[in-house]
Amino acid sequence: MALASIILSSFFLLTFLFAYAQQNATSHTYCFYEGGNFTSNTSYSFNLNRLISSLPDLTPTINGFYNISTNGEVNAIALCRGDLKPNQDCISCITNAANQLENNCPNIIEAYIWLEICMFRYTSRTILGQLEPVPFYHTSSNVNVTDKEGFSKGLGELLDSLGAKIDAAYENQEVRFAEGVKETIYALAQCTPDLSESDCRICLAQIFAGVPTCCDGKTGGWWMNSNCYFRFEDYPFFDLSVISEQNQPLSPHNNNTRRSDRGNGKDRSKALVFAVIPTVIIVLVLICLFIYLMRRKKRTTQYEKAEDEIENADSLHFDFDTIRVATDEFSLTNKIGEGGFGVVYKGRLQDGQEIAVKRLSIHSGQGNAEFKTEVLLMTKLQHKNFIKLFGFSIKESERLLVYEFIPNTSLDRFLFDPIKRKQLDWGKRYNIIIGISQGLLFLHEGSEFPIIHRDLKSFNVLLDEQMQPKISDFGMARQFDFDRTQAITRRVVGTYGYMAPEYAMHGRFSVKTDVYSFGVLVLEIITGKRNSGLGFSEGTDLPTYGWKNWVEGTKTELIDNVFLKSYSKKQSMQCVEIALSCVQENPNKRPTMESVVSMLSSDSESLQLPKPSQPGFFRTSTSFSISLNDVSLTDLSAR
Repeated sequence: MALASIILSSFFLLTFLFAYAQQNATSHTYCFYEGGNFTSNTSYSFNLNRLISSLPDLTPTINGFYNISTNGEVNAIALCRGDLKPNQDCISCITNAANQLENNCPNIIEAYIWLEICMFRYTSRTILGQLEPVPFYHTSSNVNVTDKEGFSKGLGELLDSLGAKIDAAYENQEVRFAEGVKETIYALAQCTPDLSESDCRICLAQIFAGVPTCCDGKTGGWWMNSNCYFRFEDYPFFDLSVISEQNQPLSPHNNNTRRSDRGNGKDRSKALVFAVIPTVIIVLVLICLFIYLMRRKKRTTQYEKAEDEIENADSLHFDFDTIRVATDEFSLTNKIGEGGFGVVYKGRLQDGQEIAVKRLSIHSGQGNAEFKTEVLLMTKLQHKNFIKLFGFSIKESERLLVYEFIPNTSLDRFLFDPIKRKQLDWGKRYNIIIGISQGLLFLHEGSEFPIIHRDLKSFNVLLDEQMQPKISDFGMARQFDFDRTQAITRRVVGTYGYMAPEYAMHGRFSVKTDVYSFGVLVLEIITGKRNSGLGFSEGTDLPTYGWKNWVEGTKTELIDNVFLKSYSKKQSMQCVEIALSCVQENPNKRPTMESVVSMLSSDSESLQLPKPSQPGFFRTSTSFSISLNDVSLTDLSAR
């Protein structure tokens, strides 16, 4: 009898899971556990339920986009696919998505879901108009194309076309939607209409850069995050009437039936797989939740300890009025730099000591956590290639960091200035490369835990009187546990062009993300060119430009003309190969900073340098992604 009950219960459970899987076969849900949770019968729970219950009463909009809020506590956005006409079907999809999301992420403060034709997202934060590059989710077909080369070429042309159409949509359309057909390839891309044009380009460019990696040779693929998405198939999956007459595909009518049959087969196999997955996921979620709570408790203890350390660091605290007088009331004549976190001023203390004061902007992306991180890290890290922190000052909303004054300012002021660059001969540049590598090695291995800078670039390398490099700006640095090889964050910070692809697209970071940034920086030092695509005949980024010259045996063309007649060919070619090894797409293939320092310090003729492979973000014909370079984000604020 007991056995019969178990069998019967199992049957009903499998039936439920099968039905659930079929209903959600085309859904993709994200529960942001790091955002916290809420309990029933609380204000957040009440307002969330109130918001979701109001969705059926929404009024159709032209662009299918909705911004909903209840009492300012729960904020939600919803978006329907651009080819969906403004009607009740859109609202029904959003309502269904919200109900599924509430069931899939119970008591989670922040979550979002994509269904076939709509998206819904809710959170306690302000999200309207805010680009959040990660996380991305992608899936691809398990069917390979027959003509891989032709299909890839057509898909590449479609990517360029969609990028141009999105730009045009910002000029004369309310819907940030683009679609296209190339022979038998059907594709669409869309951004939420609250994004600015530049943020939309950044969001889609990350997707386009990753398409060859995820979906090379596949008949279909789907990329999405909370701000944008892209999808392509080898059959018409959207309303073809939205395409202009001249772009109508010449596909036979029976093609729809064939694709439909294939789609049903896929759905059946997906439903069978999804029938088992939920049970496994529940177990994994419980394990992950336990680990998260334990780590959160540990982080809370560490954070409280960090706060105590700052409050007790009386010797590092400067009186605010003292700094105000030293900078002549923060006079514009003393302004020596400006970044995403605020303005830097030159000052002079009463004893004659020259200082550099970073006055953090009240509206900057750097909050108290980042401020305290920079103070603690800089006071603990002592290295000849790090800028020295004298102290800090806090008064009400004002936060100041007081550094040693570096007269030659930043490396980028020399590298990319037509006059000053002549002061950097090969010997100085080589010493700068070695100094930066030694500083990074100390950062990764010179303390109890490895520290990842996450924003290494020419602007954050200062030069002293002897042109020795000093790495600065540790506000985004993160300590890293030895027992992990990488971590994942939803808050991507740093500067595009210097960001490793796995970090920019998926939020995965490790010491190898700093190695990637170092590789880009070395290429800039050698070539004297920014990693922006400007000035390259190929019209692409610097790693790709360097890779092409390395493959074609024209490495000497990478050398800056300023010191072309007086440089060490051996050293420069060695640096080129090391740099290209650092910007490889696979982080496991990149060398460690220990290996880099060892290679740079070796004079052996028999030194075997690692042979680099294709760099990350390697593209041959997608101009749309080039705008990413030199665009800097710190929690989506320019730097």
